[in-house]
Amino acid sequence: MPDLAGVGNLLLTRSGDIKLVDINNISNLSFDAIINLDDRNYPVCDKSIQALSLLEQKLLDRSSHRDNLIYKTFLDPKRMEEVQAIEEEFHLSMKPAMSYSETS
Repeated sequence: MPDLAGVGNLLLTRSGDIKLVDINNISNLSFDAIINLDDRNYPVCDKSIQALSLLEQKLLDRSSHRDNLIYKTFLDPKRMEEVQAIEEEFHLSMKPAMSYSETS
């Protein structure tokens, strides 16, 4: 699964085409309950499938994914909550640590 979720990974051309421009973060797709993380501990596969779902909903007006195994697996509300928690943890880990003077 290519990384569709990162900022700047998809570009919209003048003619209206969508192009994937960041192909360096490809993850394996697995249908088990384990949320796979990339080398920076980001749930790239789950977030990419969420992005793909949003693209389909907004651009193709495909709002129902109930019968699709990929979406049934990766858009499960409980799984999405877990992914959100992992993503929040990832973003917190990317913030620079506060210096001593900022905490006093």
